[in-house]
Amino acid sequence: MNFDFITTLDVRLAAAELANIDAPQWDAFTLRQSIPGTAHGDTKCIPLRGALAFTDSFIVDAPRSLYAYAADYPHTCALVNEALRHLNVASVGNVLAVALMPGGLVAAHSDIGEYAEHFERFHIVLASETGNWFQVGNDIAYPQPGSLFFFNYCEVHSVGNPTQEARIHLIVDVTLKD
Repeated sequence: MNFDFITTLDVRLAAAELANIDAPQWDAFTLRQSIPGTAHGDTKCIPLRGALAFTDSFIVDAPRSLYAYAADYPHTCALVNEALRHLNVASVGNVLAVALMPGGLVAAHSDIGEYAEHFERFHIVLASETGNWFQVGNDIAYPQPGSLFFFNYCEVHSVGNPTQEARIHLIVDVTLKD
């Protein structure tokens, strides 16, 4: 199963907090999109939760917490907490706000390594114009704002935004209770 749509959430307040993709917070963290060979070159990112040093955030047992500036996004953090209530969560990994720029592409890739094998990945769609697509393996989905869904990020996946507006998602990594 490559996609599993869980529920629909009211994302309006969080979407409003993150709507200005020209705000300096979107350009404060560029590691994810600047690594040579990255699939994420057309994105911007605001990490909301992770390890003290973001580069340690992909170590499975690294201590994680909300970053101090997450307090600037109270509605976004509340939305993440609401989403967690819909899941059978044992622990929370990294949480990122990610904007795929207009006309942007996340190139086909798969996430590998201990972190990817340990955590399940869920997305919350905050903004997505008609035409945005998400492909995992041979499955293509067109998630709409408010969708909370799982996708198998260990499989080859890609994302396209052929529109004139940024596509904004929250990425929430968790382990689930048995």
